[in-house]
Formats: sequence, structure tokens, C-alpha cells
Amino acid sequence: MSTMTVPAYGHPDYVGFATGKAVELTPPDQKAVGAAFQKYAAEFSKYPDVQTGFNLTYPVPEDLLLPFGQFVEKYSLGALVPAIFAICQGYTPLLEISTLYVFKYLNTDLLNSLSKGFLTTERSNTGELYEKAANELASDAMLNVSVVAMDRSSSSGLAIILVQTTSGRKLILAKKVVFTIPLKLDNLHNFDLSTNEKLLFGQYYNSAYYAGVLRDTCLPTNTSIHAVGTDKPYAIPDLPGIYTLSPNSATGLVQVCYGSPHALSEDQVQADIIAAMQRIQKARGISATTTPEFVAFANHTPFNMMVSNDAIKNGSYEKLYALQGQRNTFYNGVSFHAQDSPVLWRFTEQLLPRILAELW
Repeated sequence: MSTMTVPAYGHPDYVGFATGKAVELTPPDQKAVGAAFQKYAAEFSKYPDVQTGFNLTYPVPEDLLLPFGQFVEKYSLGALVPAIFAICQGYTPLLEISTLYVFKYLNTDLLNSLSKGFLTTERSNTGELYEKAANELASDAMLNVSVVAMDRSSSSGLAIILVQTTSGRKLILAKKVVFTIPLKLDNLHNFDLSTNEKLLFGQYYNSAYYAGVLRDTCLPTNTSIHAVGTDKPYAIPDLPGIYTLSPNSATGLVQVCYGSPHALSEDQVQADIIAAMQRIQKARGISATTTPEFVAFANHTPFNMMVSNDAIKNGSYEKLYALQGQRNTFYNGVSFHAQDSPVLWRFTEQLLPRILAELW
């Protein structure tokens, strides 16, 4: 393992992606940003249980339920907002999201990583972890499957799940099941959901996040491009739209990150990105002979699973956590914690002893 810092691409360009034109913007003073981060950390530290899950006290503290924009105003954190917009990509509309969810992502682990560097693999490829796990599991790992039918309350005491795989249907008999997928009802077709599960999972809503890599952009390879909204509070642009364009000078490829407060089709997102790239080309007088083309694209939707403030006040997460172990089922993932790998691994370590205790 090694540490890495966020790569620099020279002086960034600020662009209004709706027009493609460059925008003059003076970022907040770094001392002011540092001071605001300290104030943010001081407020966050008042809620240590938020770091380990949705372990809330009732009544839920008012600050956790404030729209993040109001929390920013209350504690004079304006200098921090552009940085948080860049860090918390996919959390949109940022200033309207309950502060609880910003705390869940911009947590102690991430604050430490931002200041000291991120832990990564030797080749900076975290995908290797999952590739090696798949190799270890071999034929026991079934990928790209869909649920055909399920009975987690069978008279046998086992969970029975029929799945469709690329090589046909297979029957799984398990003592315990662990769900890690985002718990949206439209993501749970053919699951044998109880009335209570349907009620709790039906409260979730989410934002959307997409990432891609393009070629033939004809853009400079030494300058990153950041979205801004000069007529908006803290210069935070309206989304759906691009967050950043980050070039790789060695390959000439450009990484793009895109967010939306609601799900969009992949065709819509890709078309919007290509159109934005062409507006930038036109605004810069770049005569392109080719159309930018995706060489990779990833859809991370549903992203940042949330429930309403009323649901939080009424103990939605307390009721959700009470599902652990019922009907031979345990839960993990973003619905039970945060869109953040380190804290999810910690959550997993806390959950495993309970699962193992019920297996034997």
C-alpha cells in the first residue's frame, strides 16, 4: 500500500458549461478555507456516532437536519463551500441536502486523507482488490446475476434464492443473506420484501453520479476545467451538469465527472457531456475535426441514498437497523451508512461477528 495526493493539473480554468465560456473567478483565500475546515471539523466532532452509522439520538439534533446551505450560514463556512462542492461530487443539490448526509461523507477519514494523502494500492488501482477477491472465490462468485425468486422465511430455516446467471438459472440455499445493494424498491425486483421492508425502503430517494473518459477532445492537456455558476450562491452551478474535466497529459484522455439531483439515462448524460465539450471548443476557437468520444463510462446511480427529515425524526434509521438479522438477512452498504468505502469496511467489520454468531 502507498499514499497518494490529489493530482494537480496546473492552474484550473473556470467555465460556465451552459455557454462553454471561461469565467473569471477568484477562489476563497486558502487561510480562510483552512479556518473554515477547522470550524467544520469542530462541529462534526460533536456527533461521533454519525461516523459509525446512523446511530442518532432522539430528538435528532437540529443542526443535522438543517439544509447544508443554512448550516453554512449559521457557522460562517462560506469559504469552504466551493471545496465541498468539488469533494462531495454526486451530493446534489448540495446546499439543500440535510447536513447529516454531508457529515456522513465529509467525515473524519476523508478530512484526514485530504490533509495527509489517500491510502491506495501500490499501482493506484483499487480495482485489483476486487479482482483478487473474485479469483479467490472462483466459481463461488456469480457475477451479473438477477433474482428470479426468493424465500427468506422458508420452513427449512434457510434462505432460498433462485437467480438467473449468464449460464442459466441457479438455486442458492443459504443460512444467512447479506444485502449490500442500494435499497430502492425499483432495484429489488423479485425480492420477497415484507410489508415493513417495503415501507422503509420506499422512503429512500437519491441523487445521481456518472464518470467517464473521453478522447479527441482537442482540449489542453495541462489544465483542468471546473464548473462554476457565477450568479449562484458560492458560485455553485446548477446541476445536472459536469463537475470537472481532468486531462491526462500522457494519454491525451480527459476524465469527466457529472452529477444530477435525479437519475438520467446514460444516453442523456453522454449527449450533454459531448454538447458541453463542443461548446467549450467553440468558445475557445478550437476547430475540431472529430467529435469527442467515450472510451469508458460508469453510471454510479443510485447515489447518496437519503430519506426525508420527517422520516429521520420519526426513527426511520432506528427501524431500518432493527431489520438486521430478521428473516435470515443482514444489511450493509450505502443505505445503512455512507457512500464511502473506508467507513463501509469498518461497518462490515462490526457486522461480521453478529453474522458469524448466528451461523453457528
